[in-house]
Amino acid sequence: MAEFNFVVPLLTLLLGGLIGNRLALGRDKRKEYNAVVLPIKQKVLAYIDELKQSKHLHFNESEIKTLRAVVSERKYNQVENLYCEFVGLIQKHKHINEAGYAIYSKEANIEISDKLEKIDFALSLK
Repeated sequence: MAEFNFVVPLLTLLLGGLIGNRLALGRDKRKEYNAVVLPIKQKVLAYIDELKQSKHLHFNESEIKTLRAVVSERKYNQVENLYCEFVGLIQKHKHINEAGYAIYSKEANIEISDKLEKIDFALSLK
């Protein structure tokens, strides 16, 4: 009976330590993930807002590549494919006016905005 009094507390201590360690590791990974995803997500949301005013921001592939370290390969490929479609839409709908500025039609802005919203949805925070 005396051995039972020491075994149960020891097992619960070990089990509590293991569970606490797993939770702490998960919290650290979530912070790392959010630290990488949040700046890209904020830029996408700012771009969506700017499109409503027919303005276009610069958004490049190197920002997407930072995701590779923190997301699964499947999620990274999904975001990268959406980004490539976004770039294709930008190139397809870009027209240069007399002043040398790129302009986009209202329909193009809506189509580009829809693609950005898909990117935003794929970049969910944890």
